[in-house]
Amino acid sequence: MKIRIDKRIFLFEKEIIYMDSKRGWSIVIMPEKVLIDNYEHGFAHIHPDRKEIKTQNLNDTLDKF
Repeated sequence: MKIRIDKRIFLFEKEIIYMDSKRGWSIVIMPEKVLIDNYEHGFAHIHPDRKEIKTQNLNDTLDKF
């Protein structure tokens, strides 16, 4: 059984959707559709550029916004 946590918050006219599971976490910033996650590679990266972010967990990454 998959355990997954989905949350949505609104901040400065942006919707931030984040998901945390056993495999990793992801954040989507709307309406720009910016995706940040740590799936596949184990480090945080932004799609499509996959630039590394110096944080390793969801809460630290959210604190950057």
